[in-house]
Amino acid sequence: MAKILIAEDDSALRLSVLSLLKGQKHQVDAAETGDYALELLLNYHYDAVILDWDLPVLSGVDICRKYREGKGTAPVLFLTGKSDHASRVEGLDSGADDYLCKPFNKDELLARVRAMLRRAPQAHHSVLKVGEIAYQAESKTVLFKGEPVDVTKKELGIIEFFLRHPNQVFSTEVIVARVWSSESEVTPDTVRPYIKRLRDKLTDESGNCQLVTVHGSGYKLLES
Repeated sequence: MAKILIAEDDSALRLSVLSLLKGQKHQVDAAETGDYALELLLNYHYDAVILDWDLPVLSGVDICRKYREGKGTAPVLFLTGKSDHASRVEGLDSGADDYLCKPFNKDELLARVRAMLRRAPQAHHSVLKVGEIAYQAESKTVLFKGEPVDVTKKELGIIEFFLRHPNQVFSTEVIVARVWSSESEVTPDTVRPYIKRLRDKLTDESGNCQLVTVHGSGYKLLES
């Protein structure tokens, strides 16, 4: 299973690719605008990226260039209607690893994703740490006081998000948008049980927890 980002502004196509990838047991985030896609790429680890070229706000080429400039290493596939030779060259020169024109065959798309994942870096040694809470990207493990904590995929997404933004307050609406980005049926009320379970798992013997409620505003992760 890999974590994949799909950036596509055509809702029907985006949902189709999303369903296709989830059918292969991948964890998938989706973005319909270029600026949001870049924000996700700069804040989260992905094993592969699928980019449309003509995205609102920021083009796929600009996203790819900025991602590579920021030392992003995940393989990138352009999924686009631009089939001319010059566009292919520009896309690959921007840092993409592969290029597939629309309309495309679903089996070919999956084959290209598998090929990208085989070529992707297999080790991700980055560690996020705030106070007593840490996240090891390579093993996708959350640690509390050096000990592994058993978390669900969504709990992992939430704590990874807070670890990347310590001491910042986020409303339940923002957490839904960042962690459940491709599941629009989720409501802010969904977040609260996840936060409660995380707090239970990340509270020390003295009853202290870095993940705190900011009444009337949301939640934040204290640095200490």
